Amino acid sequence: MRFGKLAIMKAKLLYFVAILPVLLTPLPSVLGCMYTVRDVGFVDIGSVPYRLNYYVRNDTPAELTSAFRQISYAALMESNVVAEVINVDQHENSPDEEADAEYQQAMKYLDFWEAKSFPAAIMVSPKGHSLLMPVSDKTNRESLWSLLESAVLSPKRKEIVSSVVEAYCVVLLIQGKDDAENKEAQRKVTDAIEEIGRLMNQMTRPIKKPPRLIVVPPELLSQERILLWSLGVNGAEVDAPCVAVLYGRGRWIAPLLEGEAIAVNRVFNILSVIGESCECGIDKGWMLGIMLPLKWEEKIQSEVVKSLGFDAESPMVKTEISQILSLKPTLETDKPLENRLGGYSEMAVEPESRPNVASVSPAQLRQLASRRPDASVTGHHGRYPYRMALYIIGGMVLLILVGGVFIILRERLVKRRGQT
Repeated sequence: MRFGKLAIMKAKLLYFVAILPVLLTPLPSVLGCMYTVRDVGFVDIGSVPYRLNYYVRNDTPAELTSAFRQISYAALMESNVVAEVINVDQHENSPDEEADAEYQQAMKYLDFWEAKSFPAAIMVSPKGHSLLMPVSDKTNRESLWSLLESAVLSPKRKEIVSSVVEAYCVVLLIQGKDDAENKEAQRKVTDAIEEIGRLMNQMTRPIKKPPRLIVVPPELLSQERILLWSLGVNGAEVDAPCVAVLYGRGRWIAPLLEGEAIAVNRVFNILSVIGESCECGIDKGWMLGIMLPLKWEEKIQSEVVKSLGFDAESPMVKTEISQILSLKPTLETDKPLENRLGGYSEMAVEPESRPNVASVSPAQLRQLASRRPDASVTGHHGRYPYRMALYIIGGMVLLILVGGVFIILRERLVKRRGQT
């Protein structure tokens, strides 16, 4: 009898030890990553917005200040730019230390640009870079609309937003002064796009449309001033061609390639990252990218849902992405998510350094792509992750139930033998 009970206790202990690792393993680790870097790019998990500071004085007409507040609400709706009116004559030391610090930082931007006339407008990026915005002498509602809309809208930004939903990504080519250099840069970008296009159907989440090339010619540089500023390109003229790769919710990934730095393998390496699974060890600073100042309207988000097969705005999806990103190493310069949600950051005159692109050859990418789930299992619109989650969780529950039933039946059998 004692021997039978001891055997049952050992069986229970062994069974518990066997399933303990499975129960303690985080769900993303059990299932594998459900998303690609491109998928993560469409999820907004608390990105720090751009700010448009509108500086006024006591002698600024009150109706103008009121009009700015009203128009900014409508013009910047569904965008990642927020506007704030700052009266430089009325501020006193506030008991709210955070508000006082924000005011002091805003005044630093005003001093930096040596703005003397009012109203004045300065746009500030999440990284702390600033740009003095042109303010019309005609301070009326029409000029205010023009000022505020320019912060989030431009022809090329509209083209980018309309392209990233269906295309693998967008490759933005900013042309320089020399026609020969521009043609050579475009040839290299096109070759890289064609190379990644041949591998797209082998990736974890196949995309129908290849990367879209969008060109900004020299004659449109002034019109796209804010777009170029957000990418670290300043000035009315660009000496050498530049290339930026954009994906997801208008995010900019990797460094800006300029002049001789534009090479087929470098562009290809950046493009390859976008198609990889988010479990591949990429730093979260890469996966989140830097968002451009733009409008992301509800109709665009509806198109994203159809394209991805899941709602990137769903709280459940945001939670899953947050958990996945929390498991990844971060750059030394990166800040935790909660610290990135508030306030201003210190002014930086030079753009922050970005991580170098890891070298990925076409052969290596094919090897990574070959490990994708079979297309017949994946199902329509990329629903594979959710089905697999249900299958694995169901399998775990079934395993526990079967093991429990086995132990109970064995215990009853031992009792019957003891009675006989």
